[in-house]
Amino acid sequence: MKSTPLTHYATGIAAAMLVVPTMYFLVSAFLHYNLGVPGPWKLIEPVFEDPANKDLGLNINLLIVFGPVAACIVALFYLVNCEVRRDKEFIHVAFTFFRRSYYWFIVISALLCIGALVLYFLGENCNCHN
Repeated sequence: MKSTPLTHYATGIAAAMLVVPTMYFLVSAFLHYNLGVPGPWKLIEPVFEDPANKDLGLNINLLIVFGPVAACIVALFYLVNCEVRRDKEFIHVAFTFFRRSYYWFIVISALLCIGALVLYFLGENCNCHN
């Protein structure tokens, strides 16, 4: 089954939109708390501070944490092709990676977001420095 270009681009846009909220959150938090630039953080601060926003149907915290993971999985399905062949003695597995694709940008940005979140969670919750 071959995918149509419209489906290919729509999936890429959807995967990118899963990474954008996390990237914005991380960049705005870094600018606000480390460099003292409050502008971008002021736009999203009411979402996290106001108790009325806790009743949102779409929980923004889940999107921030799991959005890059979902985007990375979706993009890898378009970047990696796996072919499995079996003969009498062996099972042959061949992976093919597409070199030129904008999905690599999505995977790299998603992995950077995941890495930053893991470092943040470890730094915030690990009591190893005492």
